[in-house]
Amino acid sequence: MAEVIDIDQEYENGDKDSDDSEPSNKKPRITKKRVDQRYKTEWERESDFNEWLRKGTVQTGQNSGYLAHCLYCKKDFVCKKGKHDAKRHKQTKAHEENKKAWITSSSKTMPLSLHFSGDSKIERVATVEAKLVTFLVEHDLPYSLSEDLLKLVKSMPGPDLLSQTTLGRTKATNIARQALAPHFHEKLLESLKTNLFSIVIEETTDSSVAKQLAVCVSFCDKAMNVQVDLLALVECSDGSVSGLFNQLVKVRDDVKKAGVPL
Repeated sequence: MAEVIDIDQEYENGDKDSDDSEPSNKKPRITKKRVDQRYKTEWERESDFNEWLRKGTVQTGQNSGYLAHCLYCKKDFVCKKGKHDAKRHKQTKAHEENKKAWITSSSKTMPLSLHFSGDSKIERVATVEAKLVTFLVEHDLPYSLSEDLLKLVKSMPGPDLLSQTTLGRTKATNIARQALAPHFHEKLLESLKTNLFSIVIEETTDSSVAKQLAVCVSFCDKAMNVQVDLLALVECSDGSVSGLFNQLVKVRDDVKKAGVPL
């Protein structure tokens, strides 16, 4: 059962009865009897309440129809004074703390506007998250990459070095072909020197209609994990049995020269 908050006890600077401070020689004021106001769902469409205010989860007992629910605090509270009670609850310290905890929780999904709530740190974090997700969507990448992408961003150097970094399409291609490819190929050959492996070949045709022979190796590393890596990708104009065999012999000779025992 949801916990119900008494607004008058929760709000530290609640309304006080001003009649007690009036001099006794004045005539008593005639006040109208206040009519309790039931919860109205249209309040949820107002900018002050739409992110966190909902109808009470429990509508039984003497407060039935007068209960509102705070998504941040996960509690019901009495709102017999209507939006006035809702605004008083919003100003409480507990509500503000629960709001920050809700926003920063990774298990919650909230509208983007809620993240920009005046807290500069929360806003900066929300901006980073939004940009990363936008990158995935824009480039049609799977959301399963989000954690690895975040780890990559966290491993980057400071903004002073990033501001000096340039990376166009041509430069990225050259880094992949002339730096990364030789580096990982050398690491693969070192693994093949100490592990038994098998060879798998597959013929393919690229976008320029040039036939290529992909030579892959499969082996079990020291941690007993099966690895499948590309050993070579060579152009193969002759797709016959003898043509494929001759290309495979060339790959074998290159591997042998690198010191891999066959």
